[in-house]
Amino acid sequence: MPKTRDKHEDKAAKDNKELAMKCEFDGLIPWLDFEHPAEVLSQSISLLDLLDRFDIEYYPVNQTQYKVRCWLHSNGEERTPSMFVYTDSNSYYCFGCHEHGTIIDFAAHQLGLSNTPGTLGYNTTIEQLCQWAGITEGTELELKPRIKRPIEETVEHWVLQAGQDLREFLKTKVQMRNYDSWCSWVDRKYERLDQILDSVKDDDYQRAQAYYEHIKKQL
Repeated sequence: MPKTRDKHEDKAAKDNKELAMKCEFDGLIPWLDFEHPAEVLSQSISLLDLLDRFDIEYYPVNQTQYKVRCWLHSNGEERTPSMFVYTDSNSYYCFGCHEHGTIIDFAAHQLGLSNTPGTLGYNTTIEQLCQWAGITEGTELELKPRIKRPIEETVEHWVLQAGQDLREFLKTKVQMRNYDSWCSWVDRKYERLDQILDSVKDDDYQRAQAYYEHIKKQL
């Protein structure tokens, strides 16, 4: 079942978009001089807050990761969620279209504004995020250091790579008489991938990589 928190009214996204479009940037946001404004904003508002605000369903993978149907390449209509949301970094990455971004990128896309730093749309997006988070000009924030793990050193990277390869492999078997048998075989691989995703930590990502290489040899 999808995990959601307090639901906002259906018209919230439309109202917020109209509000943002009317908002004029006044240059008084205190953290625009930070090199990484998204990381500073993330101290006060999370990407899950925004998913709730725009009524986007998300599915828990573990304590810090959630799966979402990509709103970029499929408009949220894909059968299997390919977008991963990482709450520890307030970022997202789609293993289908390979788009990725921060909380600012997400908000800008949903509001129909630019996510290019220095533009009116970018600054307006940050103002809107501040309003949603209840932050005012006088709020004091500081950038907290964070070590970012390379995507190739994460379990979900190898699990999603394996899942993509299995899907592509199955497409080549559609016209075969034993297609159902291949579906059952792939389902068993998916079950094992889910187990790895739930039980293996990123520090042991080599285990997921080894299973991916094992699958590749069988395809």
